[in-house]
Amino acid sequence: MLDILLIWLYLPLPLILFGGVAGLMVLVYLAGVHFINAKNYLVFPKEIFIAFLYVIGIWGGPMFLTHDYKKGIFPMIGFFLITLSNLFIYSYLEKEQDSIDGQISIFAPNEKERDMHFLFGWIILSLLYTLIISITLEIQSATFYCMMIFIVMLISQFYLVYKSSWVSINNRYRWMNEGVFLLPALMLFYS
Repeated sequence: MLDILLIWLYLPLPLILFGGVAGLMVLVYLAGVHFINAKNYLVFPKEIFIAFLYVIGIWGGPMFLTHDYKKGIFPMIGFFLITLSNLFIYSYLEKEQDSIDGQISIFAPNEKERDMHFLFGWIILSLLYTLIISITLEIQSATFYCMMIFIVMLISQFYLVYKSSWVSINNRYRWMNEGVFLLPALMLFYS
């Protein structure tokens, strides 16, 4: 109850409305997970939905408040690509268990080599996007520093896929894949 009072007193109304819409989107996703019994990935691409909702939750509020879409959209897209890579890595490494549990995934249970090529290709394309944005756009130094951190995150994800048999031991990939998302904390040291 105290949270609601503090939100109402200290946050601007447009941000509260944005949060409400984002919350409704999450509820729609959860309803889709519960009620849609899809056997085809294209009907319900869970990784894409989750990445979208996660990125909106993190970047949406600041972008909505500042109205600085031109500077923020390219790093936001880069973060979406990294988030999607993160989710693809989980789906790739857990595809056998997902198949046993009856969950649909972008990766097929018996297509390890094809799926690994897809994942490498996805991460390389994401890396190219980040490099091109870093080089071609006239962006502030803080945004450039952010994009360099994104490059390190993608290289780390590439390494996780490359060493997938080693990181699968004792589920090492779980803490390593999530640890990649601690790298943006380096922005705190930017002055």
